[in-house]
Amino acid sequence: MSKDGSMKEVLVLAYYFPPRGGSGVQRPVKFVKYLEEFGYRPRVVALDKSVLNGQMPKDGEMLSDITGKEVHYVTLNRTELIQAKVASLKVTRYTPSLYWSWWTHAATRVCSDICESNKPDVLFTTVSPFSSVKTAASISRKYDIPWVLDMRDPWALDPISFYPTRLHYTSELAMMKNACRDADAVIMNTPQSLEALKEKFPELPKEKLFYITNGWDRDDFNGFENSTANKERSKKLTIVHTGRFYTGYSTKVNPDSRLAVSGRRLKPQDWLRYSFGHSNMLARTPYYLFTALRKLIDNGTINENDIQLIFVGQTTAEDKKLVQLFDLEKITEFKGYMHHRDSIAALQAADLLFLPLHEPEGGKPALIVPGKTYEYLAAGVPILGLVPPGDVRNYLRE
Repeated sequence: MSKDGSMKEVLVLAYYFPPRGGSGVQRPVKFVKYLEEFGYRPRVVALDKSVLNGQMPKDGEMLSDITGKEVHYVTLNRTELIQAKVASLKVTRYTPSLYWSWWTHAATRVCSDICESNKPDVLFTTVSPFSSVKTAASISRKYDIPWVLDMRDPWALDPISFYPTRLHYTSELAMMKNACRDADAVIMNTPQSLEALKEKFPELPKEKLFYITNGWDRDDFNGFENSTANKERSKKLTIVHTGRFYTGYSTKVNPDSRLAVSGRRLKPQDWLRYSFGHSNMLARTPYYLFTALRKLIDNGTINENDIQLIFVGQTTAEDKKLVQLFDLEKITEFKGYMHHRDSIAALQAADLLFLPLHEPEGGKPALIVPGKTYEYLAAGVPILGLVPPGDVRNYLRE
């Protein structure tokens, strides 16, 4: 709070925000929900749900977390609408700045209008998209407002990312460095990603670098206290996964995955693709789980009538094709996207929670902890973790 005891104002810039759903929404929502307890009244600038209608899941239930909060939804003017249409062309994947220009222009316009009428005490920007830092830096300079940069993922230090060429990676790394330099505080969301940031950019002042992990909201688990003990157990071993797999992505970036899942071979441009960590993305799919189950079923170790797989989240054609490849359609059920509370109910009803994670080359640690990890832990259900060294493995063991 300010010296006179009044609430300070924080302007929160969040591309992902209710009524949109998905994993990228929960972190900014919970910040906004609880910031007032720490003396900051949030005002939010978020993308209007109609701009990308149909491209993102919707979860209106999460609006209950922000009841009474001031939210300004960004709509697009004519120029920004044209930019958004251009961004939908495949060529923009080679020019990330062009891809997100419509969002940065629109967000800057709305943030400027707010600051003109009621200047906030601090600007809080949660990314991705990482181009949001352009808006934050511009608003911070123009109105002399301290800027906090919140990284949900470690951006150019993320071994999950593959770029069209090494030049694209170098450009993103420079953009990340400049953003961290310009921000008054930088928040990473895992301990190891913070250490990676310090190691990559040793010139950044250590006193402005922090980490705040994700977690779970105890309010989301209200009403489920006795569900595990009282539920009617299915005779089948129920394995549940929530969130999305990276099956389609793995076929684009990993040659072995492409052959294993789709049968397609490398294209010329694939040889130019660059990754900071060259991760095995097939490890962030059910491929290895399916391989093990298929062997166990075929050799008679288990009966397929005694097991079921339930996948909660957005489903792709590649996910379904992978199930067909292993002839596991009979025991696999795709639930599709479910509201957040319903997905928690699915966790509580499981016998085992499946947690796969991509594997960086050379035994390097994965710098990401999927948001589902924390709610898996809160559910109190055994976890089958197919995870490399890193924070995820440490959390599961602890």
